[in-house]
Amino acid sequence: MSIIAEFTIDSEEFIFGTVMAQVPNSSIELERIVPTSNAVMPFFWVESTEFPQFEMQVREDLHVDDLVELDRIDDHRLYRAVWSEEVDPLLEGLAQTEAVVLEGYGHENWVFRVRFQSHDRLAEFYNYLTANDIILHLDRVFSLTSKDSGGYTLGLTPEQREALVMAYERGYFATPSEITLQEMADELNISSQAFSKRIRGAELKMLDQFLNSMETDATD
Repeated sequence: MSIIAEFTIDSEEFIFGTVMAQVPNSSIELERIVPTSNAVMPFFWVESTEFPQFEMQVREDLHVDDLVELDRIDDHRLYRAVWSEEVDPLLEGLAQTEAVVLEGYGHENWVFRVRFQSHDRLAEFYNYLTANDIILHLDRVFSLTSKDSGGYTLGLTPEQREALVMAYERGYFATPSEITLQEMADELNISSQAFSKRIRGAELKMLDQFLNSMETDATD
């Protein structure tokens, strides 16, 4: 059964956080981590008022071999970084345990919500960090979804449920749409990209549950 772990960590405890904390007036949201044969490539969104300074300082860091801008949405930019041979232990630990980063954001302090395939994988990740002297604060661990007599629990986070309910009640799914992502995001004091990610995450979980239930019904 999939396990969700929520934890916080100081930026000084991992290289990626240290590099990103160098630039003031910016916030970082980790999108995903892609392991390769000899490197780990983090993909991440940046919200900043100083993009030229951000790019210059990250490219000058010895831990980063390359930084590529991939996309722009409003005042956010999506980047891919190619890490040097000195791999970030936190990112390496997530990659080795095949963890999926559902949320990872911060500047001086970071908040993570990560999905592991099992309790054993979570234990493997924790032991890896301990061996590398990385201190994190494990806030909560819970199962992703469960099936009971009342049906399926979708495993939505409170933020995803809030966004989904708001979008439904305000007519976002109507044709034509009666409200924009930006308008809803402004009400929650978050970026439109963050609100969109919550909606997409909720929709993917609901679709996954629906398709799994169809497969179960077909085999009964």
